[in-house]
Amino acid sequence: MEHHLLIKGMVCHRCIAFIKRGTQDLGLRVNDIRLGKIIFDASLSDEENVKLSEFLILNGFEPMSDRHTRLINKVKQLAEHYLQESSSLRKVKFSVLIAERLNINYDSVCELFSSGEGITIEKYLIHKRIEKVIEILVSSERSLTEISHLLGYSSINHLSKQFKEITGFTPSYYRKLKNHKVVVRNLSK
Repeated sequence: MEHHLLIKGMVCHRCIAFIKRGTQDLGLRVNDIRLGKIIFDASLSDEENVKLSEFLILNGFEPMSDRHTRLINKVKQLAEHYLQESSSLRKVKFSVLIAERLNINYDSVCELFSSGEGITIEKYLIHKRIEKVIEILVSSERSLTEISHLLGYSSINHLSKQFKEITGFTPSYYRKLKNHKVVVRNLSK
């Protein structure tokens, strides 16, 4: 079973390379390293956890606690719930929803989320929203007007602009590709 460790202070690809070398030197079996996260094949022993924590702290990084991990996962769950097609929550700004539901300052949650995930909450939500657009484009014949309304976009132009920025395609072009059985990639990481 995979084990995730969130790391505060990872800000670039050099950090990833540095931590990769360090975990190899420590003899740890790493599955993947991303900005803000190390994914191990299995849980670490207490001794391995201590060695890794010492390595990270000595080099300016900080392992994040389980409490931080749970908070980040709650933000992700709220994002999923927020983007449900029938969600009436979208009448409330996502930042307000997070602050109310998690009973914590939004700026604090943003900082924690960004350092743990390597992406801002705003960008994460945009990526999840575009994934939802793709899901609807692929699984239904709904019009772009309907999709933009369902997902709370202010206009089709706004939806199209974000879609193109994230995927490199327009929604209408993507819908045409759907007919050729193109595989959809996960945008959120």
